[in-house]
Amino acid sequence: MSAGGDDWQLAKAAFDAGMSFKEAVEEASAAAKRRRNPVAFPIRDAAANPKMSADPGMSVKKVKSDETTGSPIPDFRLPRADTSPRTLLTARREAKNSLDTNTGKLKWFPKVCGPGDIIGDGAKKLLGQPKLDPIALLVRETAQNSWDARLADSIDFTINLRKLSLAQQTALRDRIFTGSPQVLGLNESLAQQELWVLEVSDRGTKGLGGPVRNDLPIDPLEPTDFIDLIFNIGAPRDVHLGGGTYGFGKTVGYLLSRCGTTLIWSRCRTASGIEDRLIGSAIGGGYEDARNRYTGRHWWGTSPTDHEGIEPALGHAAKSLGEATFSTNFEVEDTGTSILIVDPDLGGDSPAEYAAKIAEAALWNLWPKFVPTSDGLRPMTMQVQLNGENVPLPAPSNHPVLSAYVECLQAVRTAQTGNGLPASGLVSLEEVWSQRPRKLLGHLAMTRFVLFDQKDDGSSEVNPIPGGSHHVCLMRHAAELVVRYDEGWALDQPGYQWAGVFRPVAGADDSFALSEPPAHDDWVIESLKDRRQKSEVKVAFTRLRELTRSFVAPSTDRYEHGEMITQPTVGLAEALGGILVALGGVPDPLTRAATRSRGKRVKSIRPTVTVSDRQLVASPVPASVRAVLAMTAQDPNDKVVCLAADVSAVSDGGDESLDSSDLKVHWSPGPLGSASGGGVPGFSYQCPSGTEVLLTIDFPADIALDIEVRVV
Repeated sequence: MSAGGDDWQLAKAAFDAGMSFKEAVEEASAAAKRRRNPVAFPIRDAAANPKMSADPGMSVKKVKSDETTGSPIPDFRLPRADTSPRTLLTARREAKNSLDTNTGKLKWFPKVCGPGDIIGDGAKKLLGQPKLDPIALLVRETAQNSWDARLADSIDFTINLRKLSLAQQTALRDRIFTGSPQVLGLNESLAQQELWVLEVSDRGTKGLGGPVRNDLPIDPLEPTDFIDLIFNIGAPRDVHLGGGTYGFGKTVGYLLSRCGTTLIWSRCRTASGIEDRLIGSAIGGGYEDARNRYTGRHWWGTSPTDHEGIEPALGHAAKSLGEATFSTNFEVEDTGTSILIVDPDLGGDSPAEYAAKIAEAALWNLWPKFVPTSDGLRPMTMQVQLNGENVPLPAPSNHPVLSAYVECLQAVRTAQTGNGLPASGLVSLEEVWSQRPRKLLGHLAMTRFVLFDQKDDGSSEVNPIPGGSHHVCLMRHAAELVVRYDEGWALDQPGYQWAGVFRPVAGADDSFALSEPPAHDDWVIESLKDRRQKSEVKVAFTRLRELTRSFVAPSTDRYEHGEMITQPTVGLAEALGGILVALGGVPDPLTRAATRSRGKRVKSIRPTVTVSDRQLVASPVPASVRAVLAMTAQDPNDKVVCLAADVSAVSDGGDESLDSSDLKVHWSPGPLGSASGGGVPGFSYQCPSGTEVLLTIDFPADIALDIEVRVV
């Protein structure tokens, strides 16, 4: 008999029922022979094996008289109705899973403090201080985890803000959250007359598979999705080119819940077929009673009969509790995960306003997932609901601002994979390269557009570009999840905006992934330890600044009679005339012609800084060199000009940022030659218009310095 298949599962069931190993194998072998030749191999009588009749876990049934034999059949039944060979292993697992079958209740497991434990408040702080609104963070993190768990190229993702029915609220209070400390606030939440929840669900994903215990050795080839989401904090990313980690992504759910509590119902495939798993989890403040101190982490699950520990409810018990509390159930062959955030902190004036905020956050942060590929497949089908009714979620291609970003993404997709639509003639596509070594890092697409009637009252908390679009949307390669919108220079003319999309190529994606903080909302160069990876991200940002600056203000300077004639940005607007044809005209500010005088410089409409000279001299600081830059700042309205210095280093290992402690930076009035290293310290400086300024930097002698001075 091979160690697998229906016969082997039957042997396991017989062994659990009390037979010896030898007897269990013999019984399963006999069953196989009976199936092949029922006449030659009649069923043995139960009396031949006392264990068959003595063990309370065994039952004996009589066969009908018109069947092959009248002998009793050993029926290795475990505590569930379905004993088909495909589900026998699941039955064995459920038999050891000690959910109280009389009451159908879960048990409460508060975590007792032990060496090295993280107190609950500390676990909540592991996300750091993300710049994002909590709703935007929830949308991003949950969608990211769902995308990493996808089974195919498209998934269904739903966020439903809903009020629980009385029966659902009673099930939560009486059958699931059976106990909690006063400090958590869960009892108060469950006692409310109206209890609202956020239900986040995905389908077309693999669910939370792998072992349900994190205290035992794990096969390195086995997934650990369940324990990473439920028990572990900060589990490493295990999906190549994926979005992030379960460990930090799940924390935001606790942050949004007034009582820090969630309920997780997942369906996954195991060795014995599809299995339901359900467990409650909470993070609150630490506390103590007369016997113990507690971390503030809590679980509601089951206690297996063969060891002390925490496991989820499994199989029919999990399915029953899930259907009693969730609004979205699983179809027969569905797998996926649903999370219930109990008593969310709604904010705003009404649930409708809160649901609209969720939809807006989804649009700004997940829009690449809504953009179909060239074959018409949409990577993510998302619904935002209020009590099960869909909240409007417009297509990004129809959005007045995001439609420009969509065009840029299509251009990048086409360049990198060929799986995109042809780029518009108004989209500029650039390759982003590093030079040492020469390597393609990614692609940047940019486009200009006109939006004259945009109104921004500053009330939106989830719009990442409230002041208008002059940003590059940074995203990862295959994940195509928005990291952040990197602000650039705005166009001078009213009504004109621009959008850009940068996506690394697959070969450089890991460098950007490893630079992300726990909230996945930035690329932080300083967080990288590997010099090559640090160089790739640093060079990418440098090139993005150069390319976007050139795109926003292309060089139009020319010389006449030895003097430079500067064409103002009206020339840029004239170059965009083709965009205005469909809009019915040119706005008034653009109808004024640029004035040019031979031999005279046209006055700029923005403050400028001109570097007139630079020197390297000896430094009084040991092992350092001094760089001195002379410059003049001009403002057309003779106002004070604020200057800023961006400083980075180029070493033998490539470009990298510098810690401010490596530098001594001072500003002082000119002229060149008067610098002594004194003056105003820091990386920024304010001076009157027309003033000559000296920037003095003492830096380590073993590196070359890259200095950029700009007006802010």
